[in-house]
Amino acid sequence: MDCYEGKRYVAFFDIIGFKSWIKTDGSKKVFEYVKGYLDMMIKSSLPEATVNADMSVNFKIEYVNYIYFSDTIVYYTKDDSYESFKSLIIASNAFMNVFISGVSYMVRGCISYGEFYVDTETNSYIGQALIDAYELEESINWLGLCFDKPAVETENFSKFQHEYPHIIHKSLVPTLKTNLYPYALNWADNSKDKNGAIIPKPYETYKSLNEGISFNAYKSLNNCLERRTKEIIDNPKELEKVTERIENTIKFIEYCENYKKSL
Repeated sequence: MDCYEGKRYVAFFDIIGFKSWIKTDGSKKVFEYVKGYLDMMIKSSLPEATVNADMSVNFKIEYVNYIYFSDTIVYYTKDDSYESFKSLIIASNAFMNVFISGVSYMVRGCISYGEFYVDTETNSYIGQALIDAYELEESINWLGLCFDKPAVETENFSKFQHEYPHIIHKSLVPTLKTNLYPYALNWADNSKDKNGAIIPKPYETYKSLNEGISFNAYKSLNNCLERRTKEIIDNPKELEKVTERIENTIKFIEYCENYKKSL
């Protein structure tokens, strides 16, 4: 049993198109996928986790824990230290990269900071940080991870951005509801610092399972669009929204790549 009280960082993720996925493949097939592969992806995204040939995962809960239900995935830190914040970014980046680039499903998320109370024995997860992350995640018009204002205002955010300026940038398009331009994570980046990989490379993690898997972000985003198009082919209005979301994502990744070259 784990109990946490007080302020910490929370990353909220939502799988886009989950309802259509169930409608297309059926509840049982989606359930089996979530129970097996999604569970493995969530655990293996934790820092220093390793995936075995039988798809079991060796991991430990040191700085970041998680919970997921249906189409919602939540990572949260044990405290508000810099190491915890950094570990949350690593986990979030790895999860987004393998989910979008590995299996070509769309996901978006948000990291916030604030009160978040946890009791794993009773499955109780309550706090303003979770609400804030959920509300901002709903309004971003791209596939990615953004940072809510409370998280940006912490010293840990400034420290991380100073150390790794190519990983976090201002979004290029505003949010749908509040017309803000929040900071966003370049989840397609797999850079290394002088001490090793700050953001782990998903291919190295998963190559024992999928030798032929592609972690090309552009190709995977196109695969996401093709998959979603088949699901909503009779809904041109929704298809227009999805296409715009993918285009915004590609523009952001291209911007980040060009910025990195200028350093």
